[in-house]
Amino acid sequence: SNCNISTVGASKFYQRLIETFSSSLSNVRSLDLSDNRLASRGVSILCKSLGYFTHLTDLYLENNKIGDKGVIALADHIKSHKTLAYLTLRLNLIQDVGAQTLIEVLCSKENFESINLKCNHISSSMCDYLTELARKNGKKNRS
Repeated sequence: SNCNISTVGASKFYQRLIETFSSSLSNVRSLDLSDNRLASRGVSILCKSLGYFTHLTDLYLENNKIGDKGVIALADHIKSHKTLAYLTLRLNLIQDVGAQTLIEVLCSKENFESINLKCNHISSSMCDYLTELARKNGKKNRS
């Protein structure tokens, strides 16, 4: 958290991380990259390396100015990630389009348990829709 990685350094950081620790990344269960100014480009780069984190259950990306473009890229990656259960995306300039795309992907995952989207730019009508969608999905997954 708060490593000041930024979009510029993200590519080199993840490349070096994979080169150095690729054999042990599969054991990582929690990854906190909050407060790093990743933006949408940094998240796109991060998504390329998340495949190495095969047991990742918790991902914290709070306050990174990810926006809709970044969260849509993340949602696309999450489709194929089997173990992710908790995702924190507070303070990321996410709007209705990004939130809806992400929630629809997460609702299709049986093991997903919790998301934090507080302090984004999601309308109250979209929040109501997403809450109802999550509620319906919860009932479907329990039956």
